[in-house]
Amino acid sequence: MKFSIIIPTLNEASSMHMCLKSIAANVMDEIPKEDMEIIIADGGSKDDTLKMAKEFTSTIDLKTISMVKADIPYQLNRAASAAKGDILVFLHADCRLPSRALAGIKSTHEKIPGLAGGAFTMKVEGERFFYRILSVGGNFYCRSTKTFFGDRAIFVKKNIFYRLSGYRSLAIMSDFDLSRRMKKAGKVVLLKGPVISSGRKFEKEPFYRVIYLMLWSLASFKRGADLETIKEKYYVS
Repeated sequence: MKFSIIIPTLNEASSMHMCLKSIAANVMDEIPKEDMEIIIADGGSKDDTLKMAKEFTSTIDLKTISMVKADIPYQLNRAASAAKGDILVFLHADCRLPSRALAGIKSTHEKIPGLAGGAFTMKVEGERFFYRILSVGGNFYCRSTKTFFGDRAIFVKKNIFYRLSGYRSLAIMSDFDLSRRMKKAGKVVLLKGPVISSGRKFEKEPFYRVIYLMLWSLASFKRGADLETIKEKYYVS
């Protein structure tokens, strides 16, 4: 079983070292170096994102695909089309893969026939007590609904990813949308992690506003509201 870890980037120089280091650590966890590759799908970074990535080329097979502008579903689909792995793992640049993550994916596929894919539990990095609530609440939601968010390192068999036509070109929540379609293609699991996710997007926000926007965005998406409106309110308001 071979793995392709796909990372969409846009000016992520400050996050790349820890992200890639977490992947490289999996080489020592029962996964041979030749069974792993990293694909950086860059959306036009102006900082040292790609330079930082190249520091790991001696540790693991790493390639970059550069695009003129950032469009996460397009970036991920482009990278997936170049992937050689049997399993695609989509990892955010500001997240760190758990130790033994790939070994866990491999053993789970061996134990569960018909497994389409899954994700990992997540922990928001930081000291705010609110981050614990986000982590525990999010893990409970994902475990009970078998639907996943992108900061949980969603993984899927490549042949199933193609059968589902990959990521849909959505303004927001394309990862959640993919996980919902994965459930219809086979069994899905939430594996014990956790993926460590940066709290940078929440650090200046009051907790009640973050909770409200998350719940509102999720409910709006499910009822088919305009995605551009959801995106604007979630990221700008």
